Amino acid sequence: MKALRWFLLVHLVAAGPSLTATGIADPVSCPRSDGQEYEAPSGDRYMVDCHVERTGLGFPLRTFAGHTADDCLWRCTQDPDCSFSSWGKRDGGGDNCWLKASVETWRAKYGSWSMIYLRKATQEREETETSSPCPQRGASSTLATRRELMPRSVPQQTEGSRQEDSVYAARCGAHYLIEQGDLDGEVALISSAASLDECIAVCGSTEDCTGVLWARRSTGGSCHLNVKPAVSGRSSSFHATKRTGCSSTPSSQQYATRASGFSFPATAITPINPTSSLYWPTISSFSVSPVAQIPLRRGESTTTTASAACTAAPVLAAGALPDCVPCEGQPGNDPDDWCGLDIYTNFYEEAPKTCRVVSYSIDITNSTIAPDGITRMALLINGSMPGPPIRASWGDTVVVTVNNRLHDNGTSIHFHGVRQTGNSMNDGVPSITQCPIAPGASMTYTWVANSYGTSWYHSHFAIQTWEGVFAPLIIDGPRSMDFDNDLGAFFLQDWSHATVDSMYDLAQDAVDPAGGRVKMDTGLINGMNTWGDADTGITGQRLRVGFAPGESHLLRIVNAAIQSTFKFMIDEHTMTVIAVDFVPIEPYETQVLNVNIGQRYDVIVNADQLVGTYWMRADNQDTCGETAQGKDIKAVVNYLGAAGTEPATDAYEYTDECIDEDMADIVPILPLNAGPADITEGVMDVVVANTSAKVYKWYLSGATFQSQYDNPTLVDIFNENSTAETGNLVFDVSRRGEIVYIILQSPIPVPHPIHLHGHDFWLLATGTGTYNSSVPLKLENPPRRDTVLLPANGYIVLAFEVGNPGVWLMHCHIGWHSAMGLALQFLELKDEIRSSGSLDGSCTVEDTCAAWTAYVASKGEAMKDSGV
Repeated sequence: MKALRWFLLVHLVAAGPSLTATGIADPVSCPRSDGQEYEAPSGDRYMVDCHVERTGLGFPLRTFAGHTADDCLWRCTQDPDCSFSSWGKRDGGGDNCWLKASVETWRAKYGSWSMIYLRKATQEREETETSSPCPQRGASSTLATRRELMPRSVPQQTEGSRQEDSVYAARCGAHYLIEQGDLDGEVALISSAASLDECIAVCGSTEDCTGVLWARRSTGGSCHLNVKPAVSGRSSSFHATKRTGCSSTPSSQQYATRASGFSFPATAITPINPTSSLYWPTISSFSVSPVAQIPLRRGESTTTTASAACTAAPVLAAGALPDCVPCEGQPGNDPDDWCGLDIYTNFYEEAPKTCRVVSYSIDITNSTIAPDGITRMALLINGSMPGPPIRASWGDTVVVTVNNRLHDNGTSIHFHGVRQTGNSMNDGVPSITQCPIAPGASMTYTWVANSYGTSWYHSHFAIQTWEGVFAPLIIDGPRSMDFDNDLGAFFLQDWSHATVDSMYDLAQDAVDPAGGRVKMDTGLINGMNTWGDADTGITGQRLRVGFAPGESHLLRIVNAAIQSTFKFMIDEHTMTVIAVDFVPIEPYETQVLNVNIGQRYDVIVNADQLVGTYWMRADNQDTCGETAQGKDIKAVVNYLGAAGTEPATDAYEYTDECIDEDMADIVPILPLNAGPADITEGVMDVVVANTSAKVYKWYLSGATFQSQYDNPTLVDIFNENSTAETGNLVFDVSRRGEIVYIILQSPIPVPHPIHLHGHDFWLLATGTGTYNSSVPLKLENPPRRDTVLLPANGYIVLAFEVGNPGVWLMHCHIGWHSAMGLALQFLELKDEIRSSGSLDGSCTVEDTCAAWTAYVASKGEAMKDSGV
């Protein structure tokens, strides 16, 4: 029988002699006690957080036997290096205590339960009585540039790591955002201060102070005053950024904020929705002034109109859909069990009627980050890269409000792989389904999760994704194999120390001998890696991934690179692949996984090796795109109980090549045939050539794609303008139920990951050389997915069934290539677009275009690439 483990997670505070469940009626147990508040006799209060264990940097810093949770906590308070303790108890007695130096930002579900420290009640009462100093000048709202984290609560104390990402409210009304970590802004003054409160007092009386850094020292503390925005973090310190001046009052908007390693009082937050409460609370926030005041109604600027008279767009509130009966007309009656639907249900035709609305709000901001220790500018979602996860369940309605807080960039958000059935206006592609969201403006996307599995959401504005605007998208649903622990998404990406925007001119330069091919510096796994070597010095740090010995772990692999194909592996472990993109498949095993840009794989890994550390690798394949440090893109798999040393394991052998997973291995669990095919014409050649301007452009059968930001195709069609702009490469498919076959072939030695919006396609054939009619097509339950690799010097044959009214982009997912025109769009069921709801009659699209037109008029912005 497998031993039951459970964990107590605590931050540095004093505790009483024992932990007795006095704050709830019954003894603590999971899952019943999940989310409930627990009070120890000492007055310390905790939140029960089931099925969660968190790892810490330097894991494990100290490990020893601890008879009780209080013993473990007491030892942490006595250790000057301890920021976090984890106590585990097993059946039949026996226990362990782990002391850790700092807290990782990710959490893993280990079939365990934990209690998270909230506050010490006596200290809170004492500090509430203490007057705190306020800034003496102005009421400006300088925001931290490292990340735009919205406050979850307004506690009246600032001491300790438990205040991470909360707001300190001084009596006069000034507010400071508390963050653990040294945010290295320009320092104006360094002095001593016994506490963060004293440090804030100095800031309050200092002109131009934008925030403070207070670091605990053995003799008290040091106080650093920042006069420029802060940028990068160090976990041993606490930073307070001035959010508002005196006499300001928080507004009550809803913002989403990245989950951290801390829980908060049930009275301070309520979950936005029952299925994602671990990720996103409903919180109080501060209003943020837009970068520019932009007119949002027609008549104030000239732009394309979506209708003669639009109405204000309703925004669904989180909770339940109005007038909706869960599971109505479906075989089951429990939305949490997908209303009786299962993995064999045709999800192209039916989804659970959950009647749930899950709601998120994200800010896209300018920032500066150093994911491998080298600092560069970036664009981020809620201040992090990858950004915060969007999580829902199959059948849920998802509402995402995107706030553009960028200084001088438009933006949009595309939900990669979401088919947006009859809902093209929410596909998030500038010039195709909408105008870009202007700086200072917002747009709300609403869609139904009619598929399930792993994906990502990202910008579709030029090459903005690869400046950092991407994040996980997880839709929970049935699965073909069980597992113990869902470890979440693992993003594989290439990375440069210069912005990709600054590299684009070289990428398309047809004159410079170095033009056309770009060499990236390194790669990251979940936004982390090291840079350099023993001779030059090593910066940054590796991601650490906790494995529970003897248990199975789900890893959701996503390639978010701009040009790189990766071979993903975990040394000495075998992976079982259970899904590709949004399609569940018959499980198959592999040791090395080929992951191309835009593709996702759900894999299960059993922790069946000796307790220790192992390398997780994402080896770049240089035949696709070069990376200087392409074979050192690694994370550390750390078995619980291991010493935490650097792994000494070896990679599996493989051939350096850019290929997809074998077609024969990808067998969808839901079998769907592609039907008979007689393909003799319509082959599209993919070539690259330089133009009269001496820049490279990609061509499909002689045409290169060029979009028009201010005239989206969808709006044009809705207004019954049937003439497409020159260069927009629109293919009209208008017969419902017919199957469209697409043959792409390339005579040049460069592969292309091809992504289709609005559909999963069948992959009927792929190979090298030139396609001809003698090539056999797999028509019986062929692989289905939304992203596939067109081989170098090769071809692919794809097919999809016409049935989703709207305008759908198909493009190469190499960022440089789509920006240089390797894209086309399908105009599907044009006559049904009005009646399908592809444009809902609201002002959403019209307002977005009006704001963009006004912004362009004021800034003189010009398109520099294809726009997608």
